[in-house]
Amino acid sequence: MNLSTPLYALTTSEFIELIQEQLKSLQPPIKNQSAILETDNVDINWVSENLKIPISTIHTKVSRMEMPCKKRGKPLIFSKNEIIEWNNSGRAKVIQEIDFAPVKSTKKIK
Repeated sequence: MNLSTPLYALTTSEFIELIQEQLKSLQPPIKNQSAILETDNVDINWVSENLKIPISTIHTKVSRMEMPCKKRGKPLIFSKNEIIEWNNSGRAKVIQEIDFAPVKSTKKIK
């Protein structure tokens, strides 16, 4: 098909043929894409067990929008990757990461 012809000048059958050619050139979708998406979804029990926090705390954090959640309501659905990233970003600093810069005192020593 001649690509120099403007789209508005194509007949319906020529336009359909053009679209079909373009779709064939695209890469086929991943075969197990639905399985990948399903494994990323986790429930509140998984979050509670892996983060070692009570379910009631999870409900509170989700309602205050302090914790990422894919689907609110019943049941709560979380993204495993988002929960792991959220947990890692909010972790407490270890001693090696704390800045031990000396604090200047405003009191004069006599």
